[in-house]
Amino acid sequence: MFPAPNMQLFRRRHDITGKYRKSNLTHHSFAMTEKKFLYPIEWLDEERPTSNARFEVALNSEGQGYGVRTLAPFSRGELVSRMTGLISNRRRLHTLQVTETIHLYDPYFSGLFLHSCSPSVGLDMQRLEVWALRDIEAGEFLTMDYASTEDFLFRQFECQCGAPNCRKWITGFKELPNNEGKAYLAKIRPSKIAAEPATKER
Repeated sequence: MFPAPNMQLFRRRHDITGKYRKSNLTHHSFAMTEKKFLYPIEWLDEERPTSNARFEVALNSEGQGYGVRTLAPFSRGELVSRMTGLISNRRRLHTLQVTETIHLYDPYFSGLFLHSCSPSVGLDMQRLEVWALRDIEAGEFLTMDYASTEDFLFRQFECQCGAPNCRKWITGFKELPNNEGKAYLAKIRPSKIAAEPATKER
């Protein structure tokens, strides 16, 4: 079972560990090499399997955390996978917001998606589905925009995704940069940040 106390299994079929960096990504075993699926319970993969033939969990070379790499291509508009996890009333690392008070804890698959300001997938948090926003080649890491699901992040962070529209500092949809983010953005966009009011640390 999933190693999380005081949570119940969210039986619906189908994090941030740091910064998304564009370069030097290599794959690495996730200590599940003998399993057929990324999830530890096989019935979770009945219709659209998160199998080791379609995805792998990989660590970037700088040790910033794990992400999910595709082993097969996907077309724009295609259903990439379904997801599952544990439901909780707490926001934490590897959770995705379902409602204002419900979060999905998935440390095996969707909770490992890397952030990009120009993401490759979008998440339907009502149907628990992952959809391709563009053509995705085999070997790519699945990326999502964290602000598309999260009102407030567990931890704000600097972004180096390299997208033309990169926001540089990532927050939830309903929050402003914290003091660390203000200071970082002031270094790269001083005129814009100087005009914004200061925010208190959460």
